[in-house]
Amino acid sequence: MKLRPLVFEGTSFTSVSVTDGLVQAKGEGRGWSTTRPLALWRDFSEMDLRSPGEVEAFVNRYGDPRAALPRPSAIELWLEVQEPLQAAAQAWEPLDANGISHLTTDSNRLHHAWTLGLGPGTSFEGISMRPHRKTGKVQPHANNLGIFMIASAVHFLEAQIPMRRCETCSRWLDASHARTRYCSNACSIKASQQRKIA
Repeated sequence: MKLRPLVFEGTSFTSVSVTDGLVQAKGEGRGWSTTRPLALWRDFSEMDLRSPGEVEAFVNRYGDPRAALPRPSAIELWLEVQEPLQAAAQAWEPLDANGISHLTTDSNRLHHAWTLGLGPGTSFEGISMRPHRKTGKVQPHANNLGIFMIASAVHFLEAQIPMRRCETCSRWLDASHARTRYCSNACSIKASQQRKIA
């Protein structure tokens, strides 16, 4: 099943520090955007929020799930996003022999994901319908990274999207297309360069 459009425009920060449970960033950050749900929600579900290195790496790449930065952001509030995503992740089976993680057929695990606010018919206060700034087409827009990740998880559940890990960096990605092996062009280029060296 194909994923529906979901627009998100976020800000990642390269200069980040984590001290006493607060994430702080310097500067205005750099913008990034997508027009579809992404599997980054599953990476966030597995993060150790007590690890400054993991928190900094996530903010470097994607930004703050609570959209507080560049003002200080309390990591303990990130649990409000992480806990439902952890429940959603339990709806997928471990990687199979082909490196694919499929949605479970276990009704108890699926029910657990849905009872925490994920699943068919889920609605969000943080989703608005508005025209895309480039195409003008009216599409759902996530108002912050946390809402985007939760909405992405719902889309993945509803569409029963299989997932795999990127062969370069091990981040989760949509495995709907059998040939997909990398989460980004950067990882694909890095793998190609490594093959040339070997």
